[in-house]
Amino acid sequence: MRRYLFFILLLCVLPLGVGCGPPDTSQDNNNRPPSEDANQCILLSAEGRDAEGQLMDQITYIYDDSGVLTTIENDTNNNGIPDMRSTLTYDDQGNKKTEDVDVGSGFQGSALDGIPDARTTYFYANGNQLQREEFDLDIDEVIDRVTTHRYNDQGWRVRSERDDGADETIDKYRVYTHDARGNIVDEDITREPDGIVEDRYTNTYDNDGNRISRTYDSGADDLIDYRWDFTWNCN
Repeated sequence: MRRYLFFILLLCVLPLGVGCGPPDTSQDNNNRPPSEDANQCILLSAEGRDAEGQLMDQITYIYDDSGVLTTIENDTNNNGIPDMRSTLTYDDQGNKKTEDVDVGSGFQGSALDGIPDARTTYFYANGNQLQREEFDLDIDEVIDRVTTHRYNDQGWRVRSERDDGADETIDKYRVYTHDARGNIVDEDITREPDGIVEDRYTNTYDNDGNRISRTYDSGADDLIDYRWDFTWNCN
């Protein structure tokens, strides 16, 4: 049962878990830590609310003394105690290299034990262009999911493909649309092999290009099922 809960949860909340769950709020569109934003803006926190406006989760971003994002904590029980924690490492170029996730044994309201339950490893090309993600549930060196990314000539991400089971079969893909500045505005998630758009994410940005809200539309029926609002600190 615990493994099942972890699998469902982690497929939803880990970065680019196509089809469900919170957003990848730790990085900007170029996959750089927020502390490297051109306007020196730091992402502080995010709040997630359901369709009725009820607060469902509170996300806090923690930085080291150099301003590099190192930890993301999520309180889904709204009791001030995080029940999920992501720990990030970076390569020599400042790209996110790994993300280890620690989930409470019963999830909501459960204490963290400090032992990672899953890991995502990131691979890049051309400097900082994210090409591939490998998700390892249980950190047993067996890859459980692979996500690959495609870009246009401008270097904007246009498509992500998710292979559940790492069996070289695409199970879902995500198509991105951008505004004139290259910010990702809409993300349509399509199920293979029938090609049905089953979910949609929509992002909004401030004048500095910082994402300030994100909505999730289950079924792509133009009804908002979940919304995140982000708080930034800009120097």
